[in-house]
Amino acid sequence: MAKRNYFGVLDELDSMALSVHQNRCIQVRNGNVSCLRCATVCTSGCLSIVDGELVVDQQRCVGCGTCASVCPTAAIGVRVPSDAQLLDHCVRASRQGVLRIVCHSALEADGEEGTCEGVPVVCLGRLNESLLVSLAAEGIGEVELVCGTCEQCSYRPGRVAAETACTSAQNLLKAWDRAFAWSFVTRESSRRLPLFPPTPSSAAVCERGVFVTKPTPRRAHVTGDGTLPHFLPERHESIIDALADLGEPVAERVESRLWGTASIDRSRCRGCRLCSVFCPTGALWRITEADGTVGLVHYPADCVQCRCCEQVCRQGAIKVVGEVATDDLLSGRGNVLEVAIPLRDPQDPDLMRRAVQESCRAVVSEKR
Repeated sequence: MAKRNYFGVLDELDSMALSVHQNRCIQVRNGNVSCLRCATVCTSGCLSIVDGELVVDQQRCVGCGTCASVCPTAAIGVRVPSDAQLLDHCVRASRQGVLRIVCHSALEADGEEGTCEGVPVVCLGRLNESLLVSLAAEGIGEVELVCGTCEQCSYRPGRVAAETACTSAQNLLKAWDRAFAWSFVTRESSRRLPLFPPTPSSAAVCERGVFVTKPTPRRAHVTGDGTLPHFLPERHESIIDALADLGEPVAERVESRLWGTASIDRSRCRGCRLCSVFCPTGALWRITEADGTVGLVHYPADCVQCRCCEQVCRQGAIKVVGEVATDDLLSGRGNVLEVAIPLRDPQDPDLMRRAVQESCRAVVSEKR
């Protein structure tokens, strides 16, 4: 079955609440790659998967930012509050190392907004490892998450996303011997969240052009080194900075959904290095020796475990696992990956070029 061209689809999500950088989306960069993590956790139905395709209904967006929290390449971002603003609010609101974060439904259940002390968010799905690890670096070791009745809430995927982020952050902090506790407190509520922004209505904003007036989207083009443009999410850099502030890790390796370690099966690899072409962050870097031998360097600290390289590889030669060396994260060190001996034949100098073209045609054919 032909795969949909996602270019321009995600751009429909751009609003006063969320920013969109669609050329960072791995499905825009290569339609043969599957991700759609944003639609899986969407709390309001703004993003959904219909017949295997992404569908965007801007009018249902509540501006919670859960989609941005799980996007591995920061193709979706939150404008209000930004990550930096939310971190600042949390640090200021903490008391003796304890912080309370309250979702909108819990505030509604408590009556007039503001009666339930804590940092307000639309949905707890807004939390991510960057925020939580940065809070730990600021001396906050306990977070209380106050929510409405998630089992009855239309936006319950947000709680699942929050639990995943908290568990992931807790696992990371254990590798640095830092205690971190989190818990949920439920306040019953039967009221639905308003569309974002509550005033004026989303329809009125759309009519004024806030949602529809935006620069014409442009496709990303291959750069001089033969790869698509790279972008490293600021959240990843913030987490590593926060971990460095915590001191030396006590564990040599840590399991995480945020980073990955790549390896190559040389018996399958053909040396085309298409994996590096589509890598969104530049975690896979091409190297060429003086004798013409080609290879790759993988930087675990820059890998976001999107697994684009695995899906692009026609030979199934590259694999990514979630366990990474803590020293690789802090040092930014790269690991040389031995690829196949380049396809070279003195009698056929174009052999390597044809092998790359064959791999490209295989990828393109699956998109048709």
